[in-house]
Amino acid sequence: MKKKGFTIIELLAVIMIIGVISLIGIIAIDRYVEDAEKDVYINNIKTFTKAAKDLYNSDKLAQEPKLDEVLIIPFSLIEVDKSVGYVSPYGEYILESSYIAVTRINEKNTYYIIALDEGGIGLNGVVEKDLSRKEILFDESKTDKIKSLVDLEYNSEAYLMINGVKYKYSSERNPHPETVKTMILKEI
Repeated sequence: MKKKGFTIIELLAVIMIIGVISLIGIIAIDRYVEDAEKDVYINNIKTFTKAAKDLYNSDKLAQEPKLDEVLIIPFSLIEVDKSVGYVSPYGEYILESSYIAVTRINEKNTYYIIALDEGGIGLNGVVEKDLSRKEILFDESKTDKIKSLVDLEYNSEAYLMINGVKYKYSSERNPHPETVKTMILKEI
């Protein structure tokens, strides 16, 4: 007489198959969530860049960079939609280390994004048109190189490297930085 039902081996095989399928699903969902966070990060940065362009093209800025200079527009000066705010998916932006650097070459502006958030995630001098998931820095040894505005203004050794060119704070072009709120760096 045969017994009806499953053997222990058959049950274990089914449980293992379900476990493997679940593991594959969890990995795929995790990757999907990670990609979505990166996309939100990039879209937030694009919002900051667009707002910086609008600010640059308005009459609100007291200074414009010359050919051998970079204009620094801090995130704290950029007004963005409240839905974006100053928060990335990884934490709040560190406002002293998050800014848009504008260079002017052949009457064309190029916007470089330097950003760092509390989670240690950042962008270091990425050109606006090159923004992508792969440009986001998750390695703290790389985000440590992001220069804060305080360093640029008060540390005589600090400089910003953009497109292979070094720029330093120019005090003669920033006579009243407390009123202008932007910063000019000169090529060195």
